[in-house]
Amino acid sequence: MVGTYSLWLRLCGRISLKTAAWSMSALYYWFHIPGSFNWYVPALLAFYLLSPLFFRMFRRSGHPLALVLAAFPVSYGLYRLSIALELNYMEDFLYRIPTFSLGALPGAV
Repeated sequence: MVGTYSLWLRLCGRISLKTAAWSMSALYYWFHIPGSFNWYVPALLAFYLLSPLFFRMFRRSGHPLALVLAAFPVSYGLYRLSIALELNYMEDFLYRIPTFSLGALPGAV
């Protein structure tokens, strides 16, 4: 869908070919390419890549629920750091770290 929509925006002259290519690559979110859209797919792919790390941490921990609870202040801390580093566009991803860890918990224990 992202590819189809990117091509449609390109044909309508609303984005450049370069922006369309970035949008279809799902890397645009991490490099903050102007004119790109849809943070969800890149964030979801990042969480898929992080899944083995989450599962390993949960399985090695004697208290996996404590790790989920720790995800809340860690997520907030990363968000505050993103503001200082002028990476505010990453808030959509950073705010979902606790939600992802909570959802991964049942599959890991």
